[in-house]
Amino acid sequence: IAEGLPTSLEALKKYDFKDWKEMIKSPGWTAITHVAICTPNDLHNEMIKGCLHSGKIVLCEKPIVLNSKDIDCFFY
Repeated sequence: IAEGLPTSLEALKKYDFKDWKEMIKSPGWTAITHVAICTPNDLHNEMIKGCLHSGKIVLCEKPIVLNSKDIDCFFY
């Protein structure tokens, strides 16, 4: 699984993003197929939408959203 991953801290710095929106706009984002979202609950909704709309498979810890009306936006 770890084959092909950078082996030094210097090589990993290009993956050090301060904002998830910056990450999904980066050139390396196209190589990513799956995303695990493990952030505070109130951030899940926007992050899931951004990742799904960019064609990623998303695994999110629960709760996916904070209220039931927000779940509809994932089905398009």
